[in-house]
Amino acid sequence: MVVAFPHVVEAAHKELDAVIGKDRLPTFADEPNLPYIRAIIKETQRFRPVAAQGFPHATSKDDEYRGYIIPAGTTVFANHYSVHFDKKRHPNPHLFQPERWMDPKWNMSAAESAAQRDPERRDHFAYGVGRRICPGIYVAENSLFLLVSRVLWGFDIGYDYDANGNKIEVDLNAYAAGGLSKPMPFKARITPRSAAHVEVMRREWENTETKLGTLGDVDKSQLDALDRMYNEIFPSK
Repeated sequence: MVVAFPHVVEAAHKELDAVIGKDRLPTFADEPNLPYIRAIIKETQRFRPVAAQGFPHATSKDDEYRGYIIPAGTTVFANHYSVHFDKKRHPNPHLFQPERWMDPKWNMSAAESAAQRDPERRDHFAYGVGRRICPGIYVAENSLFLLVSRVLWGFDIGYDYDANGNKIEVDLNAYAAGGLSKPMPFKARITPRSAAHVEVMRREWENTETKLGTLGDVDKSQLDALDRMYNEIFPSK
């Protein structure tokens, strides 16, 4: 997403340089001090939610909404996309503006926002609504923070250029069909910000390999054992 918005990348770099510096990668402990990174994540979830139409829910009893009778057992979708592009909730909804989340009232995580009783205090609905909200919201938010903060910390991200030096535009509406949003392939230029950044990232990668190993180190017999366990739990019909 940020490929098409160089000013967002620049603002993120300024915040990361001021808070993190160039000698280490961002960690979970830095999240409260990186409000613009949080804002980028919130705006991405609003602007292009993974499941734009939400996931199917079902009514457990008869209900009524604005004169419409909804019988028990009715399949109901929470139209995330419609809510996210409501001009009353989000002025200029078709503009990607992380700055809209810099207001102090949004100084909370997606999980904290999802727990609010007042729907106007919800930042976005990318994780769903009600009692069946995504149970992985905490894992997802932590993963997104590390991914977004570390990629932006280490790399310059922007438009690619053709052989004649012309900028290759990114079509923000080029998404594959289906229940989950998936952008079509696009051109981008991603380069390390400096030799110092490269050194830190290489060192972090080497430490990670030492602690966790790689997929290539996994014993095939362990994978076979997992397969057998899966087949015992979920036997084929």
